[in-house]
Order: sequence, then C-alpha cells, then structure tokens
Amino acid sequence: MTTQALGSEHPQVAGCLRGLAKLTYTLGKDAEAGELCQQALTLSTQALGPEHPDVATSLNDLAEMWRAQGKYAKALEYHQRAMALWEQHFGPEDLHVATSLNNLAILAYDQEEFAQSEALQRRALAIVLKGLGPAHPQVANNLHNLALPLHAQGQYPEAKRLCQRALALVTKGLGPAHPQVAVILDTLAGLARTKGQYPEAKRLYQRALAITQAVYGPEHPATQRMQGSLDALVTCAAPPCDRGDKQTRPPRRRGPRRRRARG
Repeated sequence: MTTQALGSEHPQVAGCLRGLAKLTYTLGKDAEAGELCQQALTLSTQALGPEHPDVATSLNDLAEMWRAQGKYAKALEYHQRAMALWEQHFGPEDLHVATSLNNLAILAYDQEEFAQSEALQRRALAIVLKGLGPAHPQVANNLHNLALPLHAQGQYPEAKRLCQRALALVTKGLGPAHPQVAVILDTLAGLARTKGQYPEAKRLYQRALAITQAVYGPEHPATQRMQGSLDALVTCAAPPCDRGDKQTRPPRRRGPRRRRARG
C-alpha cells in the first residue's frame, strides 16, 4: 500500500522494508530479512543521500543481519559506519550511539573478544542510564547484554546481579510473559548451570521455554534453541554424564538482543 501511494522510491518505503525485515527475521528467515535490509539501505541512500541519519538505521539493521549469518567483517564495517553517522548528527551521548555500541559489543562477544565486549557494553549502558534513567525497561537490555561477557570471563556474581536487575525491570515494564523475560531467564539458567546448580538451572530453563513456546510456537528456532539448552542440561546433570565442568561459556546471542534505534 505504501509503495502504491507514495511510489517505490519514497524514503518511507525504506522504513516499511526495515519493519518487514524485522518481522521476517523474527520468523527465522535470515536470508530473506537480509535482502529486505539491503533494499532499504539502497533506497534510503538514493532518496536521502549517504549522510542522512535514516541511512544509519538501515546500515545498523543490515549489519545485524550480517552478524547473524556469521559475516563479522561486514557487520563490523556497517556498524561502524552507522555509529559514525549517528555521532555526526546527534553527538556521542545519544541513544542511537548506544545502540551501535551495544551491537558492536555483541559482535565482539560472538568472536570471543570478551574484554572488548564488556568495555563497549559499559559505554552503552552509561549512555542509556543517562538518557532514560535506571528504571526504564529498555535499560534491562543493556544490563543483560553486559552480563554476557562478564559470565564468559568468570565474573559470575556481577553477571547474576545484572541479570536479576534486568529481569525485574522487564517483568515490571513489559510483563512476565514478554519474550525478553525468556532471554534473561535463559542467561540466569546458564549461570546456575555453570555453578553446578542444576535444579535451579532446570527450573529457569523450563520457565524460559514455556514463554518462548507461547510466543513463537514449538517450531521456531528460538524455541528449539531453548529446548536444546534444557535437553543438554538434563544430559549433563545426570550422574553418569556429569563431567564436573568448571566453566561453561554462555551461548552466542542472536539479533533480538539489541535495542532498536529510534526513527
């Protein structure tokens, strides 16, 4: 409808393409979502010019698609370009910049660059706290994402504390059945498993799985990943198979962990 009303080259069409890409990605269709993001970037660049802030939004979204497909060099390039544009237009303390820092941190985490990921997440969290305040539900995303590299580096008490703060914020602001609640429960379960607290880990995984199944259905990749985590825990916790692992790296995170930029 937007294309018919405004024409195929109108910049608002790029926004519709980005929205459709987000929905397609949520359904687990990564390649199709990436193609839609590329179309949005091409259109917004042609219609608005390469320095427009809307182009940064398209760059950010396409970078996340590259990351999800394991194309880390491309993802890094596009995230850096997006952040440079947002800093140019809005300044280094803007929430758009925090989005880029968050996504760059996740990219570093996926490549096991945990110290760098932590540093980037701390910068992002500082901006978000300043811009939104400590009680805003969006702060929960940054608290949780900071917990991931801390967990990977063995800083379990701080990682757990951040996750618990994030869980309280999301539950209060978005409700106990929101999919982000499942994300945080999954991480808390991983922390419990790392410490050998298998009954607690199982309880948390089961809560996360129930939310994911209700939101996405049993066949969705997110549900299957959650089920896989629970199955792996049951296998690991069984006495004949208990290896007594001292440290378990938390799982890599898929795109829905990020807070979207405004606009």
